[in-house]
Amino acid sequence: GALINLGNLLATSGQLEDSSRQYREALSIARAAGDNSDALLAESNLAANLMSKGNLREAREQFESSIKTAQELGDQSRALEARLNLGMIDTLQGDLEGARSSLEAALQKSQELGLRSDEAVCLAALGDVALAEDDLSLAGKRYQRSLEIRKQLGEKGSIASTQVSLAAAALEQNRSAEAESLTRQAIQEFQAEKLPNQEAGARDVLAQALLAEHKLDEASAETASAGALGATDPPTL
Repeated sequence: GALINLGNLLATSGQLEDSSRQYREALSIARAAGDNSDALLAESNLAANLMSKGNLREAREQFESSIKTAQELGDQSRALEARLNLGMIDTLQGDLEGARSSLEAALQKSQELGLRSDEAVCLAALGDVALAEDDLSLAGKRYQRSLEIRKQLGEKGSIASTQVSLAAAALEQNRSAEAESLTRQAIQEFQAEKLPNQEAGARDVLAQALLAEHKLDEASAETASAGALGATDPPTL
């Protein structure tokens, strides 16, 4: 427990390498002791770190292992979260058919279990798949439904993330003014919640919207701001 808590603190402060070392040690100890509960926490958190660092191969391995552990414990929620993350990895690796299949199954399970926060994540992830497939109408519907649930739950940071996704879809449909409005709202929320990585991503999208509106100086300034934020923090997904 102590090593996992330390890993969590390090992850929160952006020290993902040090955090991962704590999770690996905790996982080794938990496995040796036959403590599946701690093992599940350690491998789930380690997988999330690896995914954030872009190590998708090992992240996949850890998420797949965590599903087995969760099933042994009867923890349907953790198993669902792992499957959801596997679907996101499929998206990042370009396996859109595999991603859609995994995420639709995860969406159905989240609805069966009444896990509304996970349902919102599934919908947003399916929106990403639709966007990658250039199905802009479906992407917008997925993102909008995710946004509605997140607003009901009061998940401020997640609301802002979904606004950025909607902005990206709007940009693809040449609705740059709408994209600008959405990203500016999101940036304010990311600043309030102290989420610099997400703010950087939002500023990148804002820069694209401003460029489309021929506001070149503003676009350049946003790109520089995004770079400054991203330079000091590891990327998150």
